[in-house]
Amino acid sequence: MSIKLKIILLINIAFCLAIIFISYTSIKFFRQSLEQSFISNNVNVIKDIARLGKQAISLGEYEELNNAIAVLRSLDSAIYYVAILDAQGKVIAHTDKAMINKILPSKSVFGVFHDSLEIIKLEISDDLKAKDQFFVNMENGLKLYTFTYQSTLKGERIAFIRMGFLDDVIVLRMNKTHDIFTRNLAYKIFYVLIAIVLFSIYISIIFTRYINVFSKALKLLGDGKFGTKITVASKDEIGSLSADFNKMATRLREIDYLKEEFISNVTHELRSPLGAIESYLNYMIDEDLENMIDKDEKLTVKGINLSERHEYLNRMRSNTRRLRKFINNLLDVSKIESGNIHLDKKMVNIFNLVAEVKDLFYMQAKHKSIEMKIIVEESAGYIYIDEDKIKQLLTNLVNNAIKFTGKGGEITIILSALFHAEDRTKNFMHSIQIAVVDTGIGLEEKNLEQIFDKFEQVKNKGPIQDNFDKGTGLGLAVAKGIVEAHGGKIWVQSIFGKGSTFYFTLPSVIIE
Repeated sequence: MSIKLKIILLINIAFCLAIIFISYTSIKFFRQSLEQSFISNNVNVIKDIARLGKQAISLGEYEELNNAIAVLRSLDSAIYYVAILDAQGKVIAHTDKAMINKILPSKSVFGVFHDSLEIIKLEISDDLKAKDQFFVNMENGLKLYTFTYQSTLKGERIAFIRMGFLDDVIVLRMNKTHDIFTRNLAYKIFYVLIAIVLFSIYISIIFTRYINVFSKALKLLGDGKFGTKITVASKDEIGSLSADFNKMATRLREIDYLKEEFISNVTHELRSPLGAIESYLNYMIDEDLENMIDKDEKLTVKGINLSERHEYLNRMRSNTRRLRKFINNLLDVSKIESGNIHLDKKMVNIFNLVAEVKDLFYMQAKHKSIEMKIIVEESAGYIYIDEDKIKQLLTNLVNNAIKFTGKGGEITIILSALFHAEDRTKNFMHSIQIAVVDTGIGLEEKNLEQIFDKFEQVKNKGPIQDNFDKGTGLGLAVAKGIVEAHGGKIWVQSIFGKGSTFYFTLPSVIIE
C-alpha cells in the first residue's frame, strides 16, 4: 500500500470516527432538547392558565376560562384534557363540559401533591383509578404526560390545574422533528465527508510530492548520476532536507570524479608495463617453442624443464591478458560514465560482423560441443556504427553465453530489422535488433534489473554456477554503455535453468 493511500485512509478514518462520535452526541442531545423544550413550553402554558384561573376565581366568572382552555385544546391535538379546580375540589373549568361543577375528593386532588409543579408520565389503569379519583373517567391503557400545578394566594391554595398530553402524539411529533434533524445532519455529514476526502487527497499529494521528489533523486543517485539536485522552494524542514541532499550529491559527485580520475590514471599507468610484460612473455614463449622443436624437450634451463617453463610462461601470459582486459574495461567504463566515449562510425555490413564474431568462438564452442548458428529474420544490410565497439559488445555477449552454457548446448544469434510502419521496405527500417540466445543456466527474475550494473556479479541459487570462472562484472556494463552511446537500448529475458536471451537495438542508416 502506497504512502499516499495510507495518508488518505488515516485522515478519513480519523475524521469518520470523530463525525460518528459528534453525530451520536448531537442526536442524543437534540432528543433531550426536544423533551426539555416540550416540558418548558407546557410549564409556561400551565402557569398562564393558573393566572387566568386566579382571575376567574376572584371574579367568580368561569365562562371565559372554559373558552380559553377549549381554544387551547383545539390548537394543540396533543392535549387530552385541561382541568381547573378550586380549593374545595370543585371543577370550575374543563375541556369536557360534563365534568364542570363536579366535586372530586380533596385527598385525590391535593393530598398527593406537595410541590407547586409536578410533571408525571403515567399509564392509566384500574389500580390508578381506584387510588386517585381524578382519573375515574380516563381510558385504561392510555399513556399521558400530566402537568400538575397548584396556584396559591397569600400562601393558601386557591386553584389546582392539571393538563394531560397524549404520549403517542408527543412521541410522534418528537420522532418527526428528530427524523428531519437526522436527515439534515446526514446531508451535512455527506458533504463534510466529500470535503474530507478531497482534503485528505490534497494533503497526501502535498506530503507525498516531496517524498516522490526525494525518491526519484535517490534512484538517480543509486544509478550513479551524482549530479542530481533537488529544487524545493519551501523554507521549512523539507527545504532544509533538500539543501542537505544537494550537499550530499555534490560531495558524492566530487568523490566519484576523484575515483574516476584515480582509475583512469592507474589504468593508464598499468597498461604500458603490462604491454611490455606481455611482449617479453610472447618472445620467451616463441623462443621456448623453437628450442623444444630443435632440441630435446627435456632440456633444462637452470634446473627447470623446458616444457614446464613453457607452461609457466603460458600461465603468466594468460593472467597478463586477463589483467589487461580488466584494465581496458575499466577505461571503457570510465569513458562511458564521463561521457567521453568516442565512436569511430562507418558503414558496416552487420551480417559479416556477426559472422566474424561467431568464427572467433568456433574452437571454444567446439570444445564444449555447443552448436552455434546465425538466423537472419530480416535482411539488415549496412548500418552506421563503430565496428570495433559493436564487435567488442557482441564478443562480450557471446563469451558469456558460451561461459554459462553447458556441454551439448546451443547458441543462436538472431538478426532482425525493425520498421517504422506497415511498409516493410528498407527505407522504413528504423533500427536493427540483434539477439544472443543461449540454452544455459539462465537468470533469476530478481537479478534481471541489476545484471548491467558495473562490478555486479549475479549469483544464482544452487551449485550450478560453481564450475564457472568469475568475471570482473564490467563486460555487460561496457556493453550497455556502447549500445546507449549508439542511441540504442539493451535488455535481457531469461528463464532460470533454461537459458537467457540478450537483446540490443542499433539505429539504422539506409544506403541505396
